[in-house]
Amino acid sequence: MATRMTSADVLAINSSEEIVGIITQLESVFPELRLFAAGAVAKTSYKTLVKTAAATAGFRGINEGLARNRATRVVRNVDCKYVDASWDIDDAAVSAVEWGDPFAMETEDSIEAQMAAVCTQIWYGLAADAKGFMGVGTLLATTDHPMVVDAGGSTVAGGTSLFAVRSNERAAALVWGKDGRIEAGEVKEQQLYDDENKPYMGNFRKIAGYAGLQLTDYTCVGRIANMTDEDGCGLTDDRVATLLETFPSGKGPDFMITSKKAVGQLRASRTTFNATGAPAPYPTDAFGVLMFDSSAISVAEAILTASVGDEGTT
Repeated sequence: MATRMTSADVLAINSSEEIVGIITQLESVFPELRLFAAGAVAKTSYKTLVKTAAATAGFRGINEGLARNRATRVVRNVDCKYVDASWDIDDAAVSAVEWGDPFAMETEDSIEAQMAAVCTQIWYGLAADAKGFMGVGTLLATTDHPMVVDAGGSTVAGGTSLFAVRSNERAAALVWGKDGRIEAGEVKEQQLYDDENKPYMGNFRKIAGYAGLQLTDYTCVGRIANMTDEDGCGLTDDRVATLLETFPSGKGPDFMITSKKAVGQLRASRTTFNATGAPAPYPTDAFGVLMFDSSAISVAEAILTASVGDEGTT
């Protein structure tokens, strides 16, 4: 059986130990990096087959025919987009540092920002950055989508979602282009410019790579949307159960990711029904499916409506 690879595993093949080490440390902040199955592709764009309807079969008698049927699949493009975390720093700032490595600190901050951009794009797609790749939110963009549960919120205040994902190469997976390489150049001294185009000397480092999301089965992701600060519109076990019911039998999600705010709502709802009156523990799962909070999940989401739109491509 093939070993399931995470983003750190994939990037370790062609990226530096320094970069991979930083990404591994960020897995606690952005659990998407270790939860999503990941792979590398040589190019930055390729085609894949996406199943949009299941195959059918039936019984037939001897010498009787049966209409042949196969799963409905469509060809979709998977585009890995360039995510740039290059940084520069003033020579004067570097020379003022008496303790610590300013170049290492800039690199760590930049890689964190880069992974934050990738993980945010996973969930919100073009709504997060129009120059990025298509995300889960591009597909699950309306409340009448069969894989979306509406929590009923109607104001943006505190608006957040929970996403449930089945992740493997035939479902949802992170894809890293250019053979899975995060390019990290040498630190170079060069002339920089301020907002008034006045020059000063500083240091520059290129850090960049290509990332994308592959969705080959539209039943591999689900969403509880419109969770807000309004009474009765938070995350509850009932809503999680309803979401899990949208997945095909035997093909449920591997994990759920939401905001820390929503996890707090779930804990509070469990405390209400606690027979001892003691606060419920911090939730880490629901109905046997592991649950994680991620800094990439917004708490100021736009309210989803029931208008049917284009599914888009992934």
